Amino acid sequence: MIKPVVVETAFDYFINGNYEYESGNCQNAVSDYSKSIILDTQLPEVYNNRAYTYMRMHDYKRAFNDLNMALLLRPNYINALMNQGDLFNFYGPIINREKAIKNYDKVIAMGGASNSSVCGHRAMAQSNNYLIGAFIRLFTGPKCI
Repeated sequence: MIKPVVVETAFDYFINGNYEYESGNCQNAVSDYSKSIILDTQLPEVYNNRAYTYMRMHDYKRAFNDLNMALLLRPNYINALMNQGDLFNFYGPIINREKAIKNYDKVIAMGGASNSSVCGHRAMAQSNNYLIGAFIRLFTGPKCI
């Protein structure tokens, strides 16, 4: 990823935030994503990427709020649905595997299974994250896609 030379627009800050995230600078990424949102509140990708950065920082409440905003702006946003499903499935006090499965099912229904790990994540949620149970579900159950 290339760092933008000039950072002025909401998109510039978004790209710079992506660069900072990829460089491992989560605080700088959050700052750039936040500046992007100040300039344009209607970009679901920015909310999603800031949420993912918050997830990496173990700030699940802020991640959840950003994912809600991304999905409010674009209800069928596969990446945000996957990230929110993962929050429900794996992270912190938000765990609700039924909601995770609903998110994963929506991704599958929208055709997102072919380009993501949704089938494995869904199997993990169905097995309460018991790895052997997930493998059994994944390989012996009905096809995910």
